[in-house]
Amino acid sequence: MGHRLGMRQIIITRYAYGYAGSRGVAVINILASIGWSTLSSIQAGQLLVALSSSIPLAAAILVISFITVIIAIFGYGALHHFERYAWIPTWISILVMLITNVTKLSTASSSSTNDIGAIVSYATIIYSAPSIWTTNAADFTVKQSTRFDSRHVALLSYAGGVIPVILLETFGLVLATTALSGQNGWEEANDVGGLVHAALSPLGTCGSFLFGILALSTITHNIPNAYGLGLMLQNLFPAIQHWIFTLASVCVYTILAIAGSDHLYTIFQNMLPFMTYFYGPYAIILILEHFYFRLGSFKQYSRDAWNQASLLPKGIAAWFATLLGYTSAFLGIKQPWYVGPMAQAIGVEGGDIGIPIAMLVAAATYIPLRKIELRKYKH
Repeated sequence: MGHRLGMRQIIITRYAYGYAGSRGVAVINILASIGWSTLSSIQAGQLLVALSSSIPLAAAILVISFITVIIAIFGYGALHHFERYAWIPTWISILVMLITNVTKLSTASSSSTNDIGAIVSYATIIYSAPSIWTTNAADFTVKQSTRFDSRHVALLSYAGGVIPVILLETFGLVLATTALSGQNGWEEANDVGGLVHAALSPLGTCGSFLFGILALSTITHNIPNAYGLGLMLQNLFPAIQHWIFTLASVCVYTILAIAGSDHLYTIFQNMLPFMTYFYGPYAIILILEHFYFRLGSFKQYSRDAWNQASLLPKGIAAWFATLLGYTSAFLGIKQPWYVGPMAQAIGVEGGDIGIPIAMLVAAATYIPLRKIELRKYKH
């Protein structure tokens, strides 16, 4: 939608959530992005520390953040140019790691009736990772030519977000549960750095080099986050330049990563998945708004209304449906601190179905409420 409307994602959000309502979406996304960037920075630091124990974790995190901010403050052009090539050495390193450990792979023995629950929960994890992209999607397609077919742009964006996640998550799962299962070094450390180090250690110096590439590859995740954070904050305070917000955001999550690398990391790991149940309702509401209420036509969007609250929806229907869907997700979530009643019915230990529940409830709620909103307010 971004390249056809010429609008950033948070601006497009206004056409369903309203002017004021889009600010709420921005705040939620800001908090989530800072949280995930904090986790990513800590994990990157763990990788560098695993490479060389002489490197303090704080110094490793600072290196990652410095490279991130240098690229992100120069805007979309620098970001796009960097990301265009950064994936190549990363995937070469991953393929080498896979080839190195392929002979160790085995079929994990299992006869547990909890397999279904584990599979469902794993599918939810795979979905939740790229789902966060929905609140930033148009930010990275807005500069595409309007000559491009919207379906092709959507398909490529979807494939670019989903395929790498499926491949990496699956490889990580297989690596941890079969090839390197029982190697207590990384299991006791319980971190990503230990797992990757164990996978590449047979390669000696070459393995250390590839390990360093993978450690730095986390930058490719943090740079778009930093850029998106700047846009979200600029939506709240439009008078301030984007690069200032980008710099401030990186400083904030760097401080959090360094100060909380021990305890905050665990807290964020447990609490941030709790926020992913918001993105399902958000995505389905924008899909319904575009295809159901605006008939899939970009002509149905008044470009002059983007900054005029009186010409935009009130956002009541969108927020009510979002909150109801989000609340309903608790019936089916499976997290370390809570397992919903519907989740408990899947397998022995439960399976996470919170996101599909949230999306179904939000969709069923939004359609009738949006019709009422349109009749009453005309927008």
